[in-house]
Amino acid sequence: MSVVAQQCFPGRTLRHIPALESEVQGESLHALQKTPTAVISLQAAKKGYGWIFPKQQGLSLGVGEFVRGIKRPKQSFRDFIEQEPMLSGLSIPVPLGYPIPIASAQTYRSAHAWAGKLVRGRIMLVGDAGHLVDPLLGEGIYYAVRSGQLAAKSVSEMLCNPLARQLSDYETLVANEVGPEFRVAGRLGKIIYGLPRSTHRWAGQQFPGAYQRVLHRYCEVLQGKGTYQSLWNRIFHRLNWPFAKKKHS
Repeated sequence: MSVVAQQCFPGRTLRHIPALESEVQGESLHALQKTPTAVISLQAAKKGYGWIFPKQQGLSLGVGEFVRGIKRPKQSFRDFIEQEPMLSGLSIPVPLGYPIPIASAQTYRSAHAWAGKLVRGRIMLVGDAGHLVDPLLGEGIYYAVRSGQLAAKSVSEMLCNPLARQLSDYETLVANEVGPEFRVAGRLGKIIYGLPRSTHRWAGQQFPGAYQRVLHRYCEVLQGKGTYQSLWNRIFHRLNWPFAKKKHS
């Protein structure tokens, strides 16, 4: 948790999810290394996911959980490294724990729910410190960079015209740009994490092509090539298309 947020924004009760991550070091220890391939497993956690990200000098892997429990995510991490075929034969170091400060339901429901949560006086919170983390996948790098850009824009405009601008405009900028994305991500999270792991396995086996296309769309969102809003619209369109076709036939 951000020390600045704790000291300067007392009383902020926002949501964290637990995650465990381990780093495997070595130049040529895995087929994934030096490739653009990343593994995201929705079967790795009861309500969460596991990941394997290749690096030139090793692998980064871990598990994030969207539920609380004494044995979570430790048990999920153990299950992941034991059951994931891509990790077979590797010696995995003891993982480190991290609290991921995801956007809470109260944050992304209202377009202006950030009021008073990101700006106080001359202090502005960006990225993880402001809990600007994707509530579906816990991804925060993009939002850290983007919120930093929005904060800089607000400061620049205030300095250019101090009578017409104030730093609180930053909250409005974040709400207008990030809020819609987080709202859709929250809806998708309820659907995806509300299903048992057996359902994901069944879907992957029965509809492998469609299941892989959905995962591919997730990866495009992570790469900045798509948005949660476009993903949601595509899913909504596909779900309604058979009914619309029947209605007009």
